[in-house]
Amino acid sequence: TNLKRPRAGIEKTEHVFEPFPLRLFSGKLKNPPLALPSLKPLKEAVSDMIYVYNPNEPYLMLLIFDQMDAVYRKEAGTSFQRYNNSVRGGEEIATRLYETHPSQTWLEIGPFPAMASSLGYYNEVAPAMGKIIPWLAADKYQLLIISEANLETLKTRGDVSEYLLFIRRYIRLDNCRG
Repeated sequence: TNLKRPRAGIEKTEHVFEPFPLRLFSGKLKNPPLALPSLKPLKEAVSDMIYVYNPNEPYLMLLIFDQMDAVYRKEAGTSFQRYNNSVRGGEEIATRLYETHPSQTWLEIGPFPAMASSLGYYNEVAPAMGKIIPWLAADKYQLLIISEANLETLKTRGDVSEYLLFIRRYIRLDNCRG
């Protein structure tokens, strides 16, 4: 059926379609569909499917900055190099600044051969942060450890709180917020 209705001075033709008659299937299906398991909402910690816990992989310590100027981020890297030279006997521990956008900036420290050695370093520097970077308020950073593989995932996903949900299941880091 064609109906013509004028609208605001423009004539337009609208088509009205009759619904198809509904036919009920009364026979049996040759191949009935498989029963699917019921789906439940995912819990907060979706992280298990994204991040992988392997304590034998190389790990890094991250100093994650919370809205801090580039000058202070660079100075933090220099401060950690000084600390490592003086306290760790000149042990070569690399530091690298990672900056993609203001919400994703951190200092990578390491790598360490495995989680145990990175935790040892973490436990050494966490209480000494006031001496290593005395000019940086404690609410402007957080420390955490992460495997190199999980770091690459974190860089693409960009959600530190998601990683914290994951890692807190395996280790306790006192200087982490989120």
